[in-house]
Amino acid sequence: MQNLPKASRLFLYSILGMGYFNAFSSIDMNPFLKNYLILVPVQIGLVIYFLWFRRDTLRD
Repeated sequence: MQNLPKASRLFLYSILGMGYFNAFSSIDMNPFLKNYLILVPVQIGLVIYFLWFRRDTLRD
């Protein structure tokens, strides 16, 4: 994923974000639960960032 140019990565992430928004917009569920579940990919992304990408910078 890091070998892609910045414009391609931005396009890929925007397509994934639009697909995720579309999927959550069409689901009928409790709005209180929907607000919490919509943040799950953000939380997973932050965990991956801190555990994987920051690990390399802390070793130096």
